[in-house]
Amino acid sequence: MNKKIINYLVIAILIIIDQITKMYMLQKRIVSIGIINLVYTENTGIAFGMAKNSTILITIITMLMICVLIIFAKKNNTLGVALILGGSISNLIDRLFRGFVIDYIDINKIISYPIFNIADIFIVLGAILMGIEMLRQEKKDENIQN
Repeated sequence: MNKKIINYLVIAILIIIDQITKMYMLQKRIVSIGIINLVYTENTGIAFGMAKNSTILITIITMLMICVLIIFAKKNNTLGVALILGGSISNLIDRLFRGFVIDYIDINKIISYPIFNIADIFIVLGAILMGIEMLRQEKKDENIQN
C-alpha cells in the first residue's frame, strides 16, 4: 500500500475511534478509571476553554485550517499531517452536528489541566510529529547542500 492510502486510512480510523468514544460518553456521562476520570463535557470554545460560545467562528476557522492542511498534505504526505487532520475533522464533525465538541478526559487527579478528548491527543501528537518531520527534512536538505 502506498503512503497516501495509509494516511487516508489513519485519518478514517482516528475519526471512527474518536466518534465512538464520544458516543460512549453520551451514554455514560461519568466513568472513573483510577487516576483518570471520563467526564462528559460540552466544549463550545477551543483549547483551554478559550473563545467559549464562538461555535460559528471556530467552525469556519477549522474548515479553513483543514483546507490548508489538505493542500499541505498533497506536498508533505506525512503521518503528522494525517493525525492533525483526523483529530481536526472529528472535532469539526462535533461542531457541525452538535454545535459543540464533546470533551471527556479529565486528568486533574494527576495535574491541573482542561478536560480534552482523543481527537485533541491526535492533534497534539500530530503537531509534535510534524515538527520532528520538518526538522528531519531540514537536516536532510542541509546535508544535500553541503
